[in-house]
Amino acid sequence: MIKLTDLTNQKFGKWTVIKFNHRDKNSNAYWLVRCDCGTEKTVIGDSLKNGRSKSCGCQYIKSFLDITGKSFGRLIVIGLSHRNKNNDLYWNVRCQCGTEKTVLGNSLKNGSIQSCGCLVKEKIKKLRYKHGMSRSATYLAWRGMKSRCLNPKHRAYHRYGRKGVIICDEWINSFESFYNDMGEKPKGLTLDRINGNKGYFKENCRWATYKQQARNMKCNRIIEYKGERKTLAEYAEKFGLNPTTLLYRIKANWPIEKALTKPSQCKIKKKK
Repeated sequence: MIKLTDLTNQKFGKWTVIKFNHRDKNSNAYWLVRCDCGTEKTVIGDSLKNGRSKSCGCQYIKSFLDITGKSFGRLIVIGLSHRNKNNDLYWNVRCQCGTEKTVLGNSLKNGSIQSCGCLVKEKIKKLRYKHGMSRSATYLAWRGMKSRCLNPKHRAYHRYGRKGVIICDEWINSFESFYNDMGEKPKGLTLDRINGNKGYFKENCRWATYKQQARNMKCNRIIEYKGERKTLAEYAEKFGLNPTTLLYRIKANWPIEKALTKPSQCKIKKKK
């Protein structure tokens, strides 16, 4: 075996020999060396002695490639970390949140890395909690509207979606638009379409009481009297009639004025 010449602490170009590493099967000696830039690697001794290896390659980095101090998204480059076996440069960076890490230079330049990961987390959080009202009564009303019109499994779909009740594009795609148009849902009121023959859009919707909504259903008969159009239930209440009695009179072709103004002989028993 060839006698080993100790190269520890010797300088070869930018390399400083740290210690002997190993011999290969051909008795070639390999040494652990450190470049002036801080990169460490194992190099064959003959390459050090004959000058074929003088550094990790950092001397070939042109000045315009040095990105120390530059910002990429939320990351600020602190300095060069190392070069891998493919000569790819890795840089030490600090994120605005304070996290430090080592990243590939090309990933910084092409924009695929813009933070330590905190930016992605914030974007995901915003998508999940975009408006912060997912448990509010207003949001539940909006979601219920969509279910009735779009979900065939919803119990009321046959009265809405199946009958062609549609939702305007602004509302169907955005709760924020619905909220801006309708405001916050008042306690005790429900979302109601003013014209039951039309769909859900700003001009045709209101927050209504259950009584108002019930009177606005398609099954209610509309009566016109002295220039006013009201439901049968509204006129029955106004003239103190039983709705069933008024309906009977209308079906019997009574004149509207007589049907509304003739006192009823049937009195409704009040519940105790």
